[in-house]
Amino acid sequence: MNLSKAITIAKKGMSFDIVRKSGLLPPIEILNSFFKCGVDDADSEITIQWEPFSLNTTEYSQFVEHCENSIGQLRIDGLTCDNYSDWFSAVAVRTTDG
Repeated sequence: MNLSKAITIAKKGMSFDIVRKSGLLPPIEILNSFFKCGVDDADSEITIQWEPFSLNTTEYSQFVEHCENSIGQLRIDGLTCDNYSDWFSAVAVRTTDG
């Protein structure tokens, strides 16, 4: 159940654009901090909302596999961050600079 929610959010949410552009994916703890927030922006200035949840390790592995099948090879890297907001900002800076 949580895996399908995560996949839908990854497809519709704008936050995952940074994953597609950078080729980076956060580790499970950081990704779960995002899923626990329950909100993201979507196309056309729409906000998507969901009941906060987290992925277990099996679901996370399946999520990574799904993302790699959709996006291509991804590198899991926490970039010394402890939440999705900080991770997102760090990846945005790297993507812009590089």
